[in-house]
Amino acid sequence: MSQAQLNSLAQLNSMAEPALLASLLECCHSHAWAQQLLAQRPYPSLDAFYAAAAKVWQAVAEAEVLAALNAHPKIGDLSAIKRKARAKAEQGQVRQAGDATLASMKALNATYADRFGFTFVICATGKHPDELLEALRTRLGNSREAELVNGRREQGAITALRLHQLLEGMANG
Repeated sequence: MSQAQLNSLAQLNSMAEPALLASLLECCHSHAWAQQLLAQRPYPSLDAFYAAAAKVWQAVAEAEVLAALNAHPKIGDLSAIKRKARAKAEQGQVRQAGDATLASMKALNATYADRFGFTFVICATGKHPDELLEALRTRLGNSREAELVNGRREQGAITALRLHQLLEGMANG
């Protein structure tokens, strides 16, 4: 393990609970998930922490999944992207989308929320706006149960990226 990784692990294991809770909730807005990760400290390695984060996420109740999904800005919501630095980083390519694509995203987001009762979530990092729009269209044909599975999976991917960024930030700073 590199010195930077050792520093990150030491900070993770020693950070004051309120500060770490806030950082974890920035990665995934599920209080049960974050509380369980706090309770499992200290972690013997970063790999053990990442594995615990994934395992706990797969086990949280539906209400926790919904809380995490509904905390996301809607795909293509430029005002939310401008307000939130994390959204800007994750949905940055959406700013390149044309008006027609953005209008379609807005309409389909509303349809999705009406149909399923929660926000459409996709790990948007590195994806072209047309790819995001196509995923939204495709997933509208799924059942609610399938979309809960998809939402949990996509949130898990987003959370993993955010956790890596959090710990890299600890190492660098």
